[in-house]
Amino acid sequence: MITLYFDCFFGVSGEKILGALIDCVGSFDLEDAIFTVSHGKAQFHCTKTLSGGIPGIRAEIVSSEEEYVFCDEEIDTEYKRGYELTKEILFMKENPTQKDFYTLFSVLYILSKTEYDKAITSPVYDGMGDGTENNTPHRQLIDYMKRCGIDMVITDSPVFVSDMTGAMILSSITEGCTHIPDGDIVKIGYGLGYDRDDISDALRLVIVSQRERDAADVFEASLEFSVETVVSGTYSNKGKID
Repeated sequence: MITLYFDCFFGVSGEKILGALIDCVGSFDLEDAIFTVSHGKAQFHCTKTLSGGIPGIRAEIVSSEEEYVFCDEEIDTEYKRGYELTKEILFMKENPTQKDFYTLFSVLYILSKTEYDKAITSPVYDGMGDGTENNTPHRQLIDYMKRCGIDMVITDSPVFVSDMTGAMILSSITEGCTHIPDGDIVKIGYGLGYDRDDISDALRLVIVSQRERDAADVFEASLEFSVETVVSGTYSNKGKID
């Protein structure tokens, strides 16, 4: 079983989720998909860089329009399902922007190209509640995370940043909030946030392969019961993740 584990040790945002996915599994011609679905009104930019010494992907959606307006006509059949699902999820956020919409669309697009069994998340750490001026808890964000069953950990450091777009995406694609599962780590990727070199503003995505018990996965003992031999053992990596 393949599990995607989103480790939000430095907050969460839509861009960091998108970057972490790209770092782990690739972009799958995402630039063409966004350009086609947005009729050229939105573009995808992606760079491999560092954030506080952590190498990862900084992904960004740039749109020529701020407010999101549904333009359903002539949506390519290849992308229509993801487009419609994005619309259904986006109602969670008030006054969504073009950037919100196409960031979510991008995440769903990549996930649709990736074979996995489930996605889970860690608690989300956020430093907006340390009590300093202009750094009070975002009550709407905290309440929303609670409704979605995702633990929100308020810290005393203002550099941890979460936003509603990241919370909306995380609650839509993950099955719950828990610790990292046991298993073999297939890959680790990082999605980077703000363009700052002094802090490690990153979200970590860990892909875990968990061994499935199989009828062939048995132990045989010698006649003297002194030696154990593993007859066979396989993992359920389905081939989409290198």
